Amino acid sequence: MFNSQFEEDKLIQKFITENNIQVIPNIFEIGAADVSKNSNSRYFIESKDFTGYLFEPNTDFNQKLKDHYLANKKVTIEPIVISDVDGEVSFDLQEDYTLSGIKDTGNTKVQSKRLKTYLDVNNLSSDIGILSIDTEGYDSIILKSILEDKIFAQIVIIESSSNQETKAQEDLLIKNDYNKIFSTGRGSWATKNIFLKVLRKTFKILGLTLPLRAVNTIWIQNKLANKDS
Repeated sequence: MFNSQFEEDKLIQKFITENNIQVIPNIFEIGAADVSKNSNSRYFIESKDFTGYLFEPNTDFNQKLKDHYLANKKVTIEPIVISDVDGEVSFDLQEDYTLSGIKDTGNTKVQSKRLKTYLDVNNLSSDIGILSIDTEGYDSIILKSILEDKIFAQIVIIESSSNQETKAQEDLLIKNDYNKIFSTGRGSWATKNIFLKVLRKTFKILGLTLPLRAVNTIWIQNKLANKDS
């Protein structure tokens, strides 16, 4: 069963199947949130037997993750944030999890680790199959720190909160030899919203650009995308 918000998991599975790409069977989800919906990791963990490392500082969602994966010994759930800092960060915890995230004006403190630190402390390899980053506005900073530490997941799913952030992410990933394979969400053809599909088609016929942006983009290492070239 697919669980991503805009079918990111389905798109990835379709792409790697059609292109006969072997993905390292693990997934790191930074900002795992509610396991019952909008989870980029659940399909790969439950349907493909991936090892999962799920990072979620929200106490309620963290407990739901633990309850859900109680019998799955291949899933590790951490009550911390992965960011560009080792130590404590200010975190704005809201009832609506879509508004929670790392902010200077946050209402609580949470433990934070750079991904490289987490891997080193736990004697884990930096060979990552799928990396998902969804942290409500801190995504580009986290991505930059991960790439600076020479951690190159085979596939990256990342959220963007603005056109400027989308451009920054594209520059970082292209510079590090990634190829964009999908854009999903409000500004993409992958969304399931029929109204937006009709609106986009109308704009296309009129030769106009619809002022919507992609919410998430999916990237793959160039060496995998072009393995047959």
